[in-house]
Amino acid sequence: MILEIDLGNTRGKWRLLGEDGVRGSLSTADLRDGKLPPEWAALNPQRVRAANVAGAAVGAALADGVREMFALPVEFARVEMQCAGVTCGYRNTARLGVDRWLAVLAAHGRDPRAS
Repeated sequence: MILEIDLGNTRGKWRLLGEDGVRGSLSTADLRDGKLPPEWAALNPQRVRAANVAGAAVGAALADGVREMFALPVEFARVEMQCAGVTCGYRNTARLGVDRWLAVLAAHGRDPRAS
């Protein structure tokens, strides 16, 4: 099972793939303070994937907490110049939010004819 996390500036969402209905939300401020959702104590993921637009400190806090709780690294999504048949139009990929990049990849996955 894969724990997926979407971190925004003030709130985040999470779900456990493979377990219908196992999902929730979290406060980015709590995460920054090292507080993971208490529901995670009952989870047993094999992987942890995250999209983070909340900044490096929040990403580091998530990585530290996940490493401590599950002994797993967090696989952070990144914007690439090319991925899955999509080319990023930004010269500086760091200027595109990873949440938007993932949305474009998902849309392309649903209909690769779009250009």
